Amino acid sequence: MPCNCPHTAHNVPYVRNSSTEIAQTGTVEEDMDKAVALFLGHLQDRNRAPLTVARYGELLRRFSAFARAELHREDVRPGDLDKALVAAFVRDAEPGQRLAPSTRNARLACLRTFFRWLVSEEKLDRDPSASVEYAKLPESSATFLTA
Repeated sequence: MPCNCPHTAHNVPYVRNSSTEIAQTGTVEEDMDKAVALFLGHLQDRNRAPLTVARYGELLRRFSAFARAELHREDVRPGDLDKALVAAFVRDAEPGQRLAPSTRNARLACLRTFFRWLVSEEKLDRDPSASVEYAKLPESSATFLTA
């Protein structure tokens, strides 16, 4: 059933199918918000920069809200997420706009770090972001200083 939401995964070419969906990705009992809070605590324990922790927290809360809207549920667990949802969030922008490759890559890096931590903590069986590819960055030419 198509959704009229502007940010729904149904409106983008990357749709869920047998190669992108996985049955219950994980075993996490807690909801997404609790998992995010635990992950941010882990980052602080590892002495990550406060701005990194804040940025990851912001992105993960946005991803959680995005997932709830996409899945049409009030509560989402990390085990409910799949590759298609991750890819849709990485690309998600306001209607008529396109995110820069560096922004998409920053989002994906954040999600990968989060999901890898969940897997390492045995809270998730599989990382749904593992096979999502980073966006290709445009080549930059060398800048030379002249006198």
